[in-house]
Amino acid sequence: MHEPKVKICGITNTEDAIFSMEQGADIIGIVRSDRSPRKGSESVVNELSSMGATVAGVYTEMENVMAIHSGESYVQLHFQHGADEIDYVKEELGRKVISVVFAQEEPSPLNAGIEKIKLGADLVLLEYGRNALDSATARVSNMKNLPIGIAGGVSVSNLRKLLLYSPYFIDVSSSLEETPGRKSHKKIIEFMEVIRSEGDTYQQSR
Repeated sequence: MHEPKVKICGITNTEDAIFSMEQGADIIGIVRSDRSPRKGSESVVNELSSMGATVAGVYTEMENVMAIHSGESYVQLHFQHGADEIDYVKEELGRKVISVVFAQEEPSPLNAGIEKIKLGADLVLLEYGRNALDSATARVSNMKNLPIGIAGGVSVSNLRKLLLYSPYFIDVSSSLEETPGRKSHKKIIEFMEVIRSEGDTYQQSR
């Protein structure tokens, strides 16, 4: 096992973002969709970016990427997309790309992720909906050394098993909430403690 990077998504306020970073989160995910109860504002994006936080803006439509992009470190393309959309973000906006692969729709999610990397994505997120553990462990081989992460139903209860597959990063959102858009600091602490303990185990076993 290794200690992956952690993206805490669905952040809507600077208090939760700062606490997440203090606990060791590497990327703060801000949803930029009117359809989500976890939508974060442009002002939160700008404030966190000005503080030097690594922010990923999560977009569900290309039109919103072009219309309301706010200068995040990463643009997460959380919709079906290809080379043109990746090129736009990297060349026109000058930002890094997180490509989402909807893993339950792919016969080989890992291969689909590798294809996104070849197209220029900086990170790839395999999105398994609400069933990350059962789906990922059945269909994804060891991902070590690939910039690929897992999302979907990730929680403290299944985290150790997911880490056996050596994802480069873990994306976690609703399992750390008190209510949609408001994080539980206690749950964040518990989650990050598991990440650190498994990372320590990995280092000691080498």
